[in-house]
Amino acid sequence: MTDPRRGFRWRAAWFVVVAVMLVLWRLAAGGGGSHVIQIEFGMDPETFTGAEVLVDGQVVGTLERLRNRTLNGFRLEEGQHRLELRKEGFASQPTVVDVGAFGSGPQRLMAEVEDRWTGGEVVPVLVLR
Repeated sequence: MTDPRRGFRWRAAWFVVVAVMLVLWRLAAGGGGSHVIQIEFGMDPETFTGAEVLVDGQVVGTLERLRNRTLNGFRLEEGQHRLELRKEGFASQPTVVDVGAFGSGPQRLMAEVEDRWTGGEVVPVLVLR
């Protein structure tokens, strides 16, 4: 005859294993609470390569090509953040993003250059959409 507690023990063991796996996955993902913003600049990689990425006024990195890949990721904490690209010879337009709750996945932004008429001349502006 089988022990009726055997099924309960297996379920409890699986619960413990899944809980440990979730904790390890959360720690491996950077300790939790951080999210990824991806910036795609493949439409004009020569223009955007080397552009500084600012988050809330702080430089967090630069856009760099990795072989043919023109997608860079940056970690952010949950909440609203002001993102901006800065490069010599270009004006920049900040954009505000709201990074959602854990598990919402990465948010992808496209980097573009817009020509704007400012003060009697055309100025190229770096924009994130």
